[in-house]
Amino acid sequence: MRLSGNPAAPPARETARKAASRPAQPIRLPPATTFGALLVVIAVPLLAMLAIALGIGFDKGAGEPRAGLWPALFTGGIAAILSAWIWSLRTRDGAALLFCASGAMTYAFCLGAAVFSLPLASWSLRR
Repeated sequence: MRLSGNPAAPPARETARKAASRPAQPIRLPPATTFGALLVVIAVPLLAMLAIALGIGFDKGAGEPRAGLWPALFTGGIAAILSAWIWSLRTRDGAALLFCASGAMTYAFCLGAAVFSLPLASWSLRR
């Protein structure tokens, strides 16, 4: 029986025991940080494709890319950015996760299609 202090407050040992028995909470990043990290992951392959298409790093230039390159890169980039934005706002929502997965697949398919429009003379895929 306690004679002093606030009778409604639990003892310090009981509070410490309750805190120790709680499961650890996962670290949650703010939406802006999540979106920024996803933008870096999206931008690296996209910028590499643009560098190859514009001939950056080639001695004689790479030549002219086919017309199908730009819509593929634009469509894939916009799909990836929109899905990353939606998922970064609602990371625990199942529908947002499926939307992000569909945007990532669209991005991957568009980058795969854009590879065949790159102006690489050493490839024997074009005739």
